[in-house]
Formats: sequence, structure tokens, C-alpha cells
Amino acid sequence: MELSEPSISKTNTEFVGERVAVIGAGVSGSACCSALTKRGLDCVVFEKQERAGGLWVDNYYGASVQLPKLLYEYPELRFAKNVSKFPSMAEVCEYVDRFNEQQGIQSCFRFRAEVKKAEKESDSVWALHVVDLETGASTVEKFSWLVVCTGMFSSKPKTINIEGSESFKGNIIHSSEYRSAGIFSGKKVVVVGGGKSGIDAARTASTVADEVVHVCRTRMWSIPAKFGPFHVGNIMFSGFGCLLLPPYYLDSGPVHMLHALTYPLRLVIGLLIELIMLIKLNVPFSSWPNIRLAEEISRSNTTMRDENYLDAVRKGKVQVRKHQVDSIKPYSVKLSDGSDSEADIIVLATGWEQGFRELFDEDIAEKVAMETDGLYIYKNILPPDVDRLAFVGSNIAANAAPLTVTVQSVWLAQLIAGHRVKPTIAEMKEDIEKLKANRRRYWPFEECRGAVVQGHICRYCDDLLHDMSVPTNRGGFGSGLKSLFKPKLPLFWRELVTEAHVARKP
Repeated sequence: MELSEPSISKTNTEFVGERVAVIGAGVSGSACCSALTKRGLDCVVFEKQERAGGLWVDNYYGASVQLPKLLYEYPELRFAKNVSKFPSMAEVCEYVDRFNEQQGIQSCFRFRAEVKKAEKESDSVWALHVVDLETGASTVEKFSWLVVCTGMFSSKPKTINIEGSESFKGNIIHSSEYRSAGIFSGKKVVVVGGGKSGIDAARTASTVADEVVHVCRTRMWSIPAKFGPFHVGNIMFSGFGCLLLPPYYLDSGPVHMLHALTYPLRLVIGLLIELIMLIKLNVPFSSWPNIRLAEEISRSNTTMRDENYLDAVRKGKVQVRKHQVDSIKPYSVKLSDGSDSEADIIVLATGWEQGFRELFDEDIAEKVAMETDGLYIYKNILPPDVDRLAFVGSNIAANAAPLTVTVQSVWLAQLIAGHRVKPTIAEMKEDIEKLKANRRRYWPFEECRGAVVQGHICRYCDDLLHDMSVPTNRGGFGSGLKSLFKPKLPLFWRELVTEAHVARKP
């Protein structure tokens, strides 16, 4: 393959043992590097930004974590006490830096280095075409394993084609593009999309814009951090929360039967929780969600509380329209109910694509091809048809990213180091078929359904730790019953992860 760069030098033509390339130095890449080095593996992390942090290094103005900080932590490290309850971009980057320092892995990172192409030179060798973004020089680096840690929602902005876009006289931007509130000052703003980035854009614009219309076909729930004496972790990180959701894909037949029989009870409990949330947050009627809470938790984008957004809706600074955009006119947006909303700026809060397939040639890209509802791979980590390729944090939708990617990383490191036997291709594909059947039977359709573990985070982590011969229920029946209501927050997993780092499975 010819590269457009002017000069290419060959490096690392020979190596001994497993040499692992990690693409991306965000929350996932750092966790992966830590786990690999703990197994004594040679690891290089390539990052095109100038520092670690991934999407938190450069994102839209006002972006922040949508979970309280105690739910968005590595098991090995707490956020500092003076960090905001919902950490900002800068605070997350500082936290990742602290983690890398704590783990002693700073020397593994190569910043301002972008991997343009990844080619399979042989069954056991990856050739990476790397560009130094400071000098423009290109090299080919060779590794025995490749781990993609570019994230689910940070690689490539997803755009949509709307009829009439070319005739619009104002500006159309993606939600990832604005870097200050000033772009909205004195303007009429239409925000399209009901997820976290759409809520943030509407809230930010409402502070300076003349008018803000938030168009969202599906109005998501804003989940409060606390329900009276209960923390949101009691739902998202406990067995009780799992009971309100569809069965996990590895659950037995009797569990599926119990799920069907208890539907009326689960519906009543869910409606009660929804009522408490609407009252507690004083949600304006125009902003009432139009999906069930259990369905939202089953999706990739669950929105935590944003009181400033709801306050702007109450005061009329943000007008919520639960419709779709039919077309765009020179000075307005036509909605599916036939109404027009004037606009100077249109913000497309339409999410991101998983852009990693562009790394590979046609043959490899076909083997990690997306289906209509996402990418289905073994344990959300291994594509069965491409040996020595893995994804950590790049094909999993879970708000508690530091926890899930830590457990993924330890699971993968154990396998790469040869401390656990890799499943056969047939075994992996059988597991994937079970996952597909479960998701397509119970979970709502979305383009990344194959990656969603939201709501089943603890079950997913339990599953991976079980593979590593690290039991998670150590107190018998009483402990299991207690776990129904006591949340397993990231700190809970510290001892288990520490044990998993050295575990071996014959």
C-alpha cells in the first residue's frame, strides 16, 4: 500500500515476545496500558493529541461528565475531594494524568502520533503506519497485538442529510464544534438531538441566544443523582436495577420466564420511580420524556440530571419540540408537525460514529463490519475473525467508563500474556449469537445496540471476572441478597481488580 506521506522509515522489524500497540490515550487507553504493563507486556500508546484524556482534551464548550464523580472512577483511584461533583473536561484530564502517574506508565505514551493505517503483515504481526504530527515524518511500526481504544462516541462526528440544508443562509454545525457560548450570542438557535450533547448545547445557547428551540424526537429522562435517601447508584449499580431491565444474555431459561411473569410488578415499580423523578425535578410538561425509563436505561445514552437545562425550559429560554426536522429553509427549520422555527444557527447534536474501520484495509474492515444495530464481537472486546485485534472502550456503551474499561483491560491482558486460554472461533461466535438474540428480542433498536451494557454494568463485569477465575460473590446467599440493594460502585471493585491483575487460569 502506498502512503501519501513523503518519507517512510521501517522500524521494529524484529521483536521478541508480545508487543502491544494501543490506539488512543483516553480513559480506555490508559486503563489498557496499565493492565498490559502489569502483565509484563511491552506496550506503546499512540495518541494524536498532545496529552492523555481522549475526548476530554478537546470537546465542545461546557462538556462534563454526566455521572457523579464517584460513579466515574477507576477502581484504583478516587477523584480529589475538590473536584466538581460532575467533573469538567480539565478535571477529567488531570485525573487521567494522576492515574498514569500512579500506575507508572507515562513512558509508554507517544503523543502527537497518529496511526493512519493498520495492516496485517502476517498472522502474528501488525504493521502500523504512524505519522508524527509535529514533524510530518512517517514510520512503520510492528506489533504482535493491536488494541483500539478510540472510544464509542469520540472518533468521528455523525452528520445527517436534511433536505434543504444547502439553501440555509446561517451556520450548520455539529455539537462537537463550538468552543464558546459566544457563537450563539444574539442568535436564534435550533438544536437537533435529545442526548447529552443536545441538552448541553441548548443549555449553553440559552444563556446568550435570543431564542433556543430544542428539537428532539425522543425526549430523554434527566435522572436525579439522588432519590430521597437512595443514590442513583442504587439503581444503576445494583441487582435491583438489573431486575427492572431485560434479562442479561447469559441468564438461564427460568430467569427469562420470571422476567415475563413479573412484568406487571416491574411496570408498576418503574412508573412509581418515573413519577418520583418528575416531581423531584419539577419537569415542565413540554419536557416530559416520551419513553419509559427502563427503555432509556437500555439505550446507549442515559442522561443524568441537568438542573440548569430544566430551569431554562421552565423559564421559556428553551422551547422543547418533540418532533423531527422535515426540511431546512433559508432562514428556518420545518418540523414534522408542519410548524417552522426561525434559525440563524442549527446545531446537529447527532452523536458520533465508530470510525475505527477506516484504519483497516477492505478485508479486515469487512470482518469488523457493522450490522444495522451495531458491531457484535466477543464480550465486546474480540472480533472472532481477526486474530490479535481487540477493542477496549470502543465497542461498549456504559456511562461508568473507567470501571468497565478497567475490567475489560485486565481480562484482555490476561489473555494476551498467555495466562488464560483464548476461546475458539466457534465458541466466540456461539456466544455472539446468544448476545444478538437477547438484544434483538428485548432491547430497543438503535445503531449501536450491539455495544450497549447500560444497566447491566455489574453483570458484565462479573462475567469478565468469572472468566479470569476471580469470584465476585464471596459471601454466599446473604451477600447475594444484600447486593440486590447495595450498589457496587467503582470503589467496590478495587480488591477484585487487584486480584485479577495477577490471576491465571489454567
